[in-house]
Amino acid sequence: MGECIVDVIIPTYNRAKTLGRAIDSALNQSYKKINVIVVDDGSTDETPNLMTKYKGKVNYIRYEKNQGACHARNVGLENSQGDFVAFLDSDDAWFEDKIEKQVDFLLQNNADVVFCSVLRIEQDKKILYPSDEKTGDIYNQLLVKNFLSNGVLLGKRECFQEKFDETLPRLQDWDIMLRISKKYKVMHQHIPLAYYYVQTDSITTNHEKLKIALEIIFEKHKDEFTNSKEACASFYKQMGVAYIMSKSKKAYKWFKLSNKFVFSVKTLILEVMCFMGLQNLIYKLNTKRLSKRYEKH
Repeated sequence: MGECIVDVIIPTYNRAKTLGRAIDSALNQSYKKINVIVVDDGSTDETPNLMTKYKGKVNYIRYEKNQGACHARNVGLENSQGDFVAFLDSDDAWFEDKIEKQVDFLLQNNADVVFCSVLRIEQDKKILYPSDEKTGDIYNQLLVKNFLSNGVLLGKRECFQEKFDETLPRLQDWDIMLRISKKYKVMHQHIPLAYYYVQTDSITTNHEKLKIALEIIFEKHKDEFTNSKEACASFYKQMGVAYIMSKSKKAYKWFKLSNKFVFSVKTLILEVMCFMGLQNLIYKLNTKRLSKRYEKH
């Protein structure tokens, strides 16, 4: 275990207030064979000044034009030379033994990529996610629901030759892990090793981007989705939720499609309410809960 080098890729854009916490949590890992790569996606805040503090400690890559987090992650991958790679968002942090435990777990189980659970920190609440252990075929479970994010991943560098899809406006972690888990052995380490901080601005999201991303992912994985009734039902329900978040009456059509594959009373209630034009009421009552489904993606 001690011979493996782990490259930690941290993309950032205007997160000077939280970036230091993320970098420190990577540098202070109990596992010491770590290279930290910070990719600055054209920040206009105090990020460049902050990074002078870490000169000689991290590989800092900066470009002037903002090109998106996926491009930044891919730049990090292109500059990676370690045995394994891990990803950390610049507003999150890790437990100090995260890398040590994940490398150990990966090697012991002969896995290619592993993901841990995460503690969601929101005000004074700490919530374990996912709450249940994911065993068996991770790929087919991911088709039904995305239950991971970039910060929980650690895997062999060659697995991430897949690269992040820069055409996707959101949900890039779901897409890349669908592609990776279809080809490689992916395992869940059901212990919390990462902190995910819910930001006050996480609730406000671009719902049009969410709809576009869902449509792109469906087309990219269409054969697999259509071969699973449960996956289709879940996908169409997610589309319905996205349309509710956009306050569109058309949401009812997606809930109706979902129920054609797997019937659910809750989905039927959403369909009827949206058909009656009550999607704005649903949005007001459930804004926080609905947004949490996608706030990190």
